[in-house]
Amino acid sequence: MSRRRFGFTLIELMVVIGIIALLAALLLPALSRVREQGRAVTCLSNLGQIGHAMLMYNADNRENFPAAAWLPPNNLTDDWIYWEPGRSFGQGRLMPYIGSSNTGVLRCPSDDYNSHKNYPNDYRYSYSVNEFICNTLNRMPPTKPLTLSINIRNPAQKILVVDENSQTIDDGCWWASSPTLNGLNVLSNRHYMSTEDKSNFTSGRGNVAFADGHASVVERVDAMTPAFYDPTLP
Repeated sequence: MSRRRFGFTLIELMVVIGIIALLAALLLPALSRVREQGRAVTCLSNLGQIGHAMLMYNADNRENFPAAAWLPPNNLTDDWIYWEPGRSFGQGRLMPYIGSSNTGVLRCPSDDYNSHKNYPNDYRYSYSVNEFICNTLNRMPPTKPLTLSINIRNPAQKILVVDENSQTIDDGCWWASSPTLNGLNVLSNRHYMSTEDKSNFTSGRGNVAFADGHASVVERVDAMTPAFYDPTLP
């Protein structure tokens, strides 16, 4: 009678290890995509909260939106976020509606703010607001801030808040047609492409909140189209 053999031979063990390695190679990219999809959902949720906070501020302030929080020295008392050195973060005009300690809402979970344009100084958050609506330039008499019901046409299509590209973000203001001297502000494609890209405006999609408060994904090329950011257009 032959003896019953227990255990694995070296060849069998190598086969098992090879199968496990193959499965890992197949599953890890899928798990990475699922993880990034979860982060994209969190980012959209953040933008939705900011969009609703904007509407609450708007309702409490004669339908005016807060200012866009430019780089110093263009600081206004009604900036939506006080991020600049020497200012008290909790006094930003949107903080009562978000919570001054709730900074996670202001950061995309996939954004490494250490890679921002002006790091290690300045803007450490992921989102910026539309200059055409929050109009820092047009807040001095005799001009006035835009009002939601009178000055903003088709608010469900007008981008109000964006998840901005880490290579272009430098303050709380998103200016889709900024002068060349300042450089264009670009919608981030971090959730839907493998890397950030600030030069190809047609590459990928990004997360935004609209002037009616809802958040959604838009094509990057649409974010650079005036019909999506200029409140005077239908």
